[in-house]
Amino acid sequence: MERVTDVHDLLRIAGAADLDGAPPEWVEASLVRAPWVVVRRGPSHPSRMAVGVRGSTREQRFAAHVRAECVLECVTPEQLAAHRAWRSSPRLRNVPALAALEAVATMLERTGLRWGPAGSIGFELASGVETAREGSDLDLVVHAASAIPRSLARALVADLARQPVAVDVRIETPAGAIALLELASSARDVLVRTHEGARLVTDPWATA
Repeated sequence: MERVTDVHDLLRIAGAADLDGAPPEWVEASLVRAPWVVVRRGPSHPSRMAVGVRGSTREQRFAAHVRAECVLECVTPEQLAAHRAWRSSPRLRNVPALAALEAVATMLERTGLRWGPAGSIGFELASGVETAREGSDLDLVVHAASAIPRSLARALVADLARQPVAVDVRIETPAGAIALLELASSARDVLVRTHEGARLVTDPWATA
């Protein structure tokens, strides 16, 4: 696979044998059920990508690396949003976070931001395997190469708060990820999550 991957991208692989190291036993069973891993934040190399494996419980999370040549398919959150992947989901009536995506999509499209579903919702839409639960939050990722005004962040937080589910938005800036809630706050600094760890900065776009 030649494309450069971003954090939150979903990668289809053949199975646990494609991962570096010796994963715990549950990883093999999980990848038989859904052979997908998620690109995570961490040191990577052009030939080895940092990924995470989801298990059947919150406690089952495994950090690993996968070689680029083992990636059979890549699906980005933005692709899921562009294709309206949730519309064909058989679980729209059972999972409120899935049902909320239609209204959220309309709202975010008006901003012109690049966005897509992540977390359990994004994983389910990419893999086709039931992963989200009735009480799942709706996790979103926004890629913003240029600064998002704090006034827009506050308006988005207010609009998203009206949704019937909790919506958690991570903004991927050139410096790292920040929470939409922090950008919308009155705090001078925001916490940026980088490949080297978290740090407080005043402007993650200027910092980069």
